[in-house]
This record gives sequence, C-alpha cells and structure tokens, in this order.
Amino acid sequence: MHEDRLRALRVLSRIKESALEKVQADMASCMAKEARLLQEIAEGEKEIARQRDEVLPHGIGEDALLLQQSFREWLPDALSEIQSLENQLSSAKQETGECRGRLAAANLELEATADLIRTLEAEDRADRQRKEQNEIDDISRGQFLLRRKIKKRKTIV
Repeated sequence: MHEDRLRALRVLSRIKESALEKVQADMASCMAKEARLLQEIAEGEKEIARQRDEVLPHGIGEDALLLQQSFREWLPDALSEIQSLENQLSSAKQETGECRGRLAAANLELEATADLIRTLEAEDRADRQRKEQNEIDDISRGQFLLRRKIKKRKTIV
C-alpha cells in the first residue's frame, strides 16, 4: 500500500516539527528583543524627565546655570540614544514580522504534511476494508455455491 510513502512522510513531519520549534524559538527571541528595547526607551524617557524636573526648580544663580548647562549638553546625547533605540525597535519589529511569516509558513507545511499522512492512512484503511469485504464475499459466495451443489445432489439422489 503506502507504507514507504507514510514512513517518508512521518520522517518529513518530524523534520517539519523541528523546523517549527526553531522558528518558534526565533519568534520568542524577537519578541523578547522588542520588549527589551521598549523597556530601554521607557527608561531613557523617564531619565530625561527626571533630569528636567531636577533642573527646573533651581531657578537662577550660578549653581542653577551650571546645572542647566550640564542638562543642555547631556540632553542631545540622551535624545540621540533614544532615537537609536527607536530605530533598533523598528528593525526588531520588522524582524518579528518576518519571523511571524516564517512561523505561519512552518505551521502550514507541518499541517499539509499531517493532512497527507491522514489521507494516505485513510486510503490504506479503505483498501484493507475492501480486501476484508472481498474475502468475506468470496467466502460467502463459496458457501453459497457449496450449499447449492449439495442441494442439487440431494434432489438428484
């Protein structure tokens, strides 16, 4: 029947399962990277707000001017770092999207293989049932013919 094909498809199915597991791990990694970047962006924005809130209440004076000057020098670097993190986040989201596509494809491939295995198994079951029914029919036909032959002999005798 389909034993060789089924054996090969089962091996293929295990390979597809392994590939799916790898893509799932990649997806988890992408999502973790996104979460980490979002956290870093939020922390950077909080730090800017904290530094700004620390500088504003000092008003005027030499210390206040020094603090404000320090903040003005630090702020572009902090904003640049946040922009860099946002760019990384954008790339990470793109990677996650691509990974999501690979995940969908891997799921479809595994399901298609499983469907083919189920189809071949169903065909094998149907073939076995047909053979069994043919054997039953042959036995019934043989018994019928034997009874008929015995009946004919009785009527002749």
